[in-house]
Amino acid sequence: MRTLLSKEKTLVLKGKTLMSEETVLQTVTGYFIKIDIESRCITLKYPPTKTELECYYTNEFETELFNNRRELLQITGNVTYEQDRETPKKIIDVKDIQFLNLSDFILTSFQYEGTKLKFKKPLVLSPQLTESCQFMTLQDSELGIDVIAQTREELWEELSAEIETQWKYCAKQPDEKLGKEFIKQKNNLPAIIEEEK
Repeated sequence: MRTLLSKEKTLVLKGKTLMSEETVLQTVTGYFIKIDIESRCITLKYPPTKTELECYYTNEFETELFNNRRELLQITGNVTYEQDRETPKKIIDVKDIQFLNLSDFILTSFQYEGTKLKFKKPLVLSPQLTESCQFMTLQDSELGIDVIAQTREELWEELSAEIETQWKYCAKQPDEKLGKEFIKQKNNLPAIIEEEK
């Protein structure tokens, strides 16, 4: 299993080196503390450091915020970082606000390159939060799935790519081209997935 902390640091800024007041379009997950309607500002508590940061939004998000007051929010916008270049300081020009959705992914079939794969029984994967609360992971040892992403949409993209890779480069390859670990994984797949004729 990969080291999630190092993976998170790689993903957070996506390889960017930031100057002190430079902003980067980023998604930050935090606990919803309060909202100031007059200044259109949400205050989040950032779990890794327990510091608070202000997020400035537009009118379009207010109804959703009042109708669904949950603890964890994912806010995408232009993020300014502290001097350590790792801790968010504030978010301006908010592009999207989502309440964190950790409901199961349930797959009965999957299609790629004109091929439809059918799961012999529904594949149920439960997203788990990393310790920092900034990323979600999906894991399944039988299928060799181990993916990480910041948002649910990105997690689905990573999962789709992983299933396609496992089928294309593991299930469809002859044993002599695979290492021992992948041969075992390949042998697991027919009990889980089949091509729909």
